[in-house]
Formats: sequence, C-alpha cells, structure tokens
Amino acid sequence: MAEDSHVSSGVPLRDYAIADAYRDICAGAPPWVALNEFQHAWYESPAELRAQLAAAPLLLPPDPTEEQWRWAVFCAAGVEWLCAQAELPCPAWALDARLQLAEPWYDFDAPGAHKEDVRAYLRERTPQPFARRNIYCGEKVLTDKRAFVARRPTKR
Repeated sequence: MAEDSHVSSGVPLRDYAIADAYRDICAGAPPWVALNEFQHAWYESPAELRAQLAAAPLLLPPDPTEEQWRWAVFCAAGVEWLCAQAELPCPAWALDARLQLAEPWYDFDAPGAHKEDVRAYLRERTPQPFARRNIYCGEKVLTDKRAFVARRPTKR
C-alpha cells in the first residue's frame, strides 16, 4: 500500500538522487556508501520515477580535488549507463564532454587492479559510458544486486 502512495505522489521510494550522493561524497562520506544509497533509490523506484533521481546536475566544488573530480566523472558515467539500461533519456549534464578523466582510473580497491592482466579484463568488460570517460570498473558496477542474488542457485 505504501508503495502505491509513492507512485501516485510522483516521489521515488527513496528520495536520494545522484546529486545527493555526490554532495555527500564531497562532504567526506565513503563513496561506495553514498552510491549504494543512490542505487537503492534507483532500483526501488518505479521506472517512470527514476529520471527524477538523475535529473539534477552535480554541484561541483569551485576547485574540486582529484578525488572529487573522479567521483563526479564516475557519477556522470553511472547516470548515463543507468538511464540506458532503463531506456530513459540521459540528462544533458551527464553527457557534458568535460566530464572526462585525463588518466585511466582502475583503482577501486579491487584486488589486483594494479596488475596488467586485471586491467585488460576491466578494459574489456567495462560499459562504454565509463570506458569513454577513462574509468575501468568492470560490468557489475551499479547493477541491481537483488537481481544478482535472485539468479543464484539456492543450496539444498
């Protein structure tokens, strides 16, 4: 019943947009915690409300640090990828050509991310919205983890 009230009011089930996640990252929140909250909001909201979670542009600090810039570029790539997966139009801010990294970014605390064979694997498996921006994270980033769990065979 509560879900219906969210749908009829036009409010996502969790009102935590990508701009909120980026704001929290810039304020010192661990990036994967903030992005996880955004993912929950995205996947728990009906498809027709997801665009609201991606619509607001990121508010970049006047002089972003390297890490803040990386996460801004990651957020833009993530929004483009998620919108494509949901067959939604991507907001213009996420397609801004300036949101690129000059150097490849592989370091996501992944085991072996410094090894060339792991990097080659990541280059091969990373979706285009990320790779085009010089971010190499593999194909499982920002996926709906509940769908993954549902596909796993149950133990008997």
